[in-house]
Amino acid sequence: MSADLLGLADLSPSLAELRRYSGNPRALTRFYQGVGLLDDWRLEDAETSLREAIALDSTFAMAHHNLALTLYWQWVRDEEGADGPEIGRHSATALRHAGTLTSRDSAHVSAFNLFQLGDYDNSRKTYRALIERDSTDVYAWVMWGSLEWKDPWIVEDEEGRLTPRSNLNQAVRAFTKTVQLSPGFHLGYGHLFDIQDRIANGNGRGFEMPRSELIAPWEESTLDSTSTFYGVMLDSIVWLDPESFRMVDQSTRREGAERLERPTVRLLRGAHARSRTRGEVVACRGAYPRSRQV
Repeated sequence: MSADLLGLADLSPSLAELRRYSGNPRALTRFYQGVGLLDDWRLEDAETSLREAIALDSTFAMAHHNLALTLYWQWVRDEEGADGPEIGRHSATALRHAGTLTSRDSAHVSAFNLFQLGDYDNSRKTYRALIERDSTDVYAWVMWGSLEWKDPWIVEDEEGRLTPRSNLNQAVRAFTKTVQLSPGFHLGYGHLFDIQDRIANGNGRGFEMPRSELIAPWEESTLDSTSTFYGVMLDSIVWLDPESFRMVDQSTRREGAERLERPTVRLLRGAHARSRTRGEVVACRGAYPRSRQV
């Protein structure tokens, strides 16, 4: 059956890809619509389309995977408690039915499943491997950046000092790369503005002390198990404990925040200009849905 008959001609999926995803033409139509809506940050509409795809084919792995992603980004946007069990169920179902997928799609399903379980280190390795295989994989870039923003753990550095494992420099690079690759990809901005705000406002974050435990992205930390660190832009973004943070004068912190912001402003202006020539719409800073601070 051709893509034209499915109403998917503009998306140009191969027939082999269609068969790997689902044998139900209506489910495929709803799936591709849902993915496009997710990319455009129309999260409720994306959820509706993806749920309809799953209702038509309950073994549709990529529909379950993208619904899990959609529910995750709804939580990011709404600053409300996530339905973690439902995200987990759809992610696990996607993993269970991933046997017919391409190696790339299967790796994406696995990487997000690890992320939502709280296995940040192995999820990070999987997203990194996807990018090493294809440096233009925008979904891998945006999720690697999101993982770096969310990682809650403290680790020992090479000198034996305790420091957050979250790498905000890598997060900025990941979101920047995503926007450069696909200027009209609304989801690609990820937590870029959240990082800017955290550095500019000097907001601290509680990180979990090392222990053998998995913590999902939406799970709340217990205050008695965390230590606070502050992100500061010096030569690069560094995490400082409260005492070290107080030793950096406010003008230095402000200057660093401005240096961090300037490339982002240039990036957004360039993305907006490129998207307008293609008839696309790019979220501007004033309209971009605010993400959940952690």
